[in-house]
Amino acid sequence: MSRRDLMKFIKFPDKLYKDCPQYVPALHSDQIKSLTKVSTLSYCKRKMWMVMDGKTVVGRICGMINPRYNARREPASDGLTRSMTSRWPNFFSAPPRRGPRRAE
Repeated sequence: MSRRDLMKFIKFPDKLYKDCPQYVPALHSDQIKSLTKVSTLSYCKRKMWMVMDGKTVVGRICGMINPRYNARREPASDGLTRSMTSRWPNFFSAPPRRGPRRAE
């Protein structure tokens, strides 16, 4: 991901929640550090996605796997750890779904 794409990724929630008075923006410098410079990135796996509509970001998500953390936890039968607590910030943002929901 280029530096320009990283900044789009980080700034997206500011645009998404610009009209929400309860929204407290994160410090961009902290998010840059969390996504590029923390020591845990040397052994963690990270994947970032942005959903684009042309050149406009309309959603984002970042998935991180910490194998050291997972090795200390007993895996559940589905392979996920039972305790999914994490110190990583939340990097999932998307506008609310519009229109009728489909029956599942």
